[in-house]
Amino acid sequence: MINNLTAEDAFTQAIQFCNKHDYGTAVPYFLHAIRETPKNDYRANEYTAFYGLSLMRLGNRDEGFNKCLVAAGSELKNPEVFLCLARASLMLNRRKVAIKAVSQGLTIDPTHVKLKFLRNNMGVRREPIFGFLSRENFINVILGKITYKIRYN
Repeated sequence: MINNLTAEDAFTQAIQFCNKHDYGTAVPYFLHAIRETPKNDYRANEYTAFYGLSLMRLGNRDEGFNKCLVAAGSELKNPEVFLCLARASLMLNRRKVAIKAVSQGLTIDPTHVKLKFLRNNMGVRREPIFGFLSRENFINVILGKITYKIRYN
């Protein structure tokens, strides 16, 4: 059954399982798509990134995140790979990595709807009060909290 599918059909099936939050069933389909796809194929990194994201959702966060990182590390054309990395990064509370991934994905496709939505939901940090001091500097932290309260209360 799985072995008779093309890589693209296996990937499509896996995505359908993911949409139903059935990641355990999706994993073998992702693995089949990865095995059947040459490394230089346009979608090879996408298959690996979605596989990694599924692993993370199943609780295997380290291996899943590493799969997403590897896929993004050699990606030049497919913004979906960076979407997966951004989502994986947010699951691990690694905001800087997520922001960079979204930025890289939007560089490839500035109109990518899901990346733009994710960027808008993540929000943008305000500039520190004193740019010549680090963001973590005591003065910037205290003045930032005060100006935030004034502005939003």
